[in-house]
Amino acid sequence: MLTPGKISAILVKDYFSDKVKESADHIRQKRYHRFMVEPEMIVSLSPAWKTFDGYLVAMSKKYRNRAKNVLKKTEKITMRELSAKEIEHAGTEIFNLYRSVHEKAKFKLSLLSENYFAEMKKNFPETFHVTLMN
Repeated sequence: MLTPGKISAILVKDYFSDKVKESADHIRQKRYHRFMVEPEMIVSLSPAWKTFDGYLVAMSKKYRNRAKNVLKKTEKITMRELSAKEIEHAGTEIFNLYRSVHEKAKFKLSLLSENYFAEMKKNFPETFHVTLMN
């Protein structure tokens, strides 16, 4: 719900478009300001990587060894998607984990509500996922 008053910010995502610079210039002319948030971590996948092992082979020896060590240390970890009921039941714990990450972020808009994750799962059951790793 919007409250009456002056709008202090409008966020526009650039989506890596070819027109980003042109759009940014237009927005700047309207006295808006560009700012950066934490970078997205994007890996371009080579068509030569048919398997994860193919990806490992493409790494330098240093990073391949690091990756193998991580894989070895995490091989006993299991993952399971939580149901809406499970998310609701563990809501406080999930929210506390989220808040811990939020507090360390360099850029923050606002803090989500405690029932955000349960509500998202209820409203988007096929596309919103919370995964338990243990």
